[in-house]
Amino acid sequence: MRVLIFASIFALFIAGTGFSAVYFFYSSAPAPQLSGEEYLAKDSSESWGKHPYSDLKGASRKEREEKGRLLSEVLEELKPSERKKLEKLLASNGGLEGFQLGEGLSSSKKRKKWERQEEDGEGRKGKIGKGGKGKNSKDDEIPPLRGAELTLAITSALEEQDMAKIQGLLISELSKDGTHLGPENLPSLLEILNDTDDFGLQLLALTHLERMEVDPNALVDGYVDYLFDADKPQHADEVFKRISEVGGEAGLKGLTELIRESASGKYRERAIEALGNMKDPKGVAVLREGLIKVTDPHKTRPYMSALASIGSDSAISLIVDHAVDGNNPYALSAIKRMKNESSGLLADALSPRAHPDFQKAVLSSLGQSRLPETVPQLERYLSRANESFQKSAIYTLGRYYDESAAKVLESYAASQGPESKLGKLASSYASRVYKNAERYEEYERNRANKATNRDVDKLRKKERKAERKSSDKSKSKKKKNK
Repeated sequence: MRVLIFASIFALFIAGTGFSAVYFFYSSAPAPQLSGEEYLAKDSSESWGKHPYSDLKGASRKEREEKGRLLSEVLEELKPSERKKLEKLLASNGGLEGFQLGEGLSSSKKRKKWERQEEDGEGRKGKIGKGGKGKNSKDDEIPPLRGAELTLAITSALEEQDMAKIQGLLISELSKDGTHLGPENLPSLLEILNDTDDFGLQLLALTHLERMEVDPNALVDGYVDYLFDADKPQHADEVFKRISEVGGEAGLKGLTELIRESASGKYRERAIEALGNMKDPKGVAVLREGLIKVTDPHKTRPYMSALASIGSDSAISLIVDHAVDGNNPYALSAIKRMKNESSGLLADALSPRAHPDFQKAVLSSLGQSRLPETVPQLERYLSRANESFQKSAIYTLGRYYDESAAKVLESYAASQGPESKLGKLASSYASRVYKNAERYEEYERNRANKATNRDVDKLRKKERKAERKSSDKSKSKKKKNK
């Protein structure tokens, strides 16, 4: 009886060991590898749109073998901010060619190094590693599509409206920082951009267009057609940004067309904003033309913002023309935010006859810039303005760091007399300006000394590095001689 019990226990142990060995063999087997053409040739019903990326990321080895063959749904499920992670992943594995699906999508920490013994043609054993092939394997790799073959593949996929094949081709032709597509593929990419409503496909096409070296006029024309003709331009903001980045005559032409002919007020505002981001003084004429058609000052916000971004003399003059009567709040706000380069024009435009709101806006801008070149205009204004704005002018001059402003205030205080409130105010602000001028000079000296010390430190570090290198070389020579 005991013999029978021991025999049954031994049999169960042997059966369990065999089952574990079989399970370990199948669970550790590598995921199959697909080249680019094999991947695209698979039946679309089997290959596309079944499993989300979240299922692949935490899946086991066996699940990755079944689900990890798909790439199109990855791009669809990922957010735009995560798309670059997928591109880097593909590029590090050679695109679709040589990319072991499933294994590449698993966490690098969880990725296990496994080996499988396999006999090659000469009877030697090769290791299967991260790439999915034996080191001694002589299988011929399928070359990637290039040139006319690639153009033909994209064209045929567009004719067949095979979205899965289009997506696979676009993904496979992305490199880490570039694209394998060329100028001959521009019409196909623009067709994909205009004729598909898919968010991911449009994003892929825009990525290729951004990385291609093509004629800027043709590229901007394609972007404009996308904004006008596409049923669902889901990346309109990105396209406006791209047009402003192209810039030059091509960008100016495209944005001018959008401003003049766009039926959408929202698109027109975006085009005006993009024109301001270009900072091209030639765009001022287009904005002036658009402002003529706007009768309500409260609808001029995008125009004033774009003119302030351009910042040229003609742009500032146009803002002043709309702000001098005080009826345009956006023009007044643009003047308050203007930088130092525009202070001279604003100081010239400052007059006691202008609207009070315009005078306040200009004085506010001049007080922020504090340019010594504007002191003579403020002195002239101080002698002509009424009492309330004389006080504002004194406050503005009191913010300067130049002694010329202090002298103007002292001269004004002397003309007003010692008992005058404005005279006393001007005198107190004159002493403040002198103190500010001394502090500013000290600050500039310290900053210059720090810059000099940094330069000296850099030179000393370079000298020490050179000495270490020479000493290391001499030591290495001595060792070799020994």
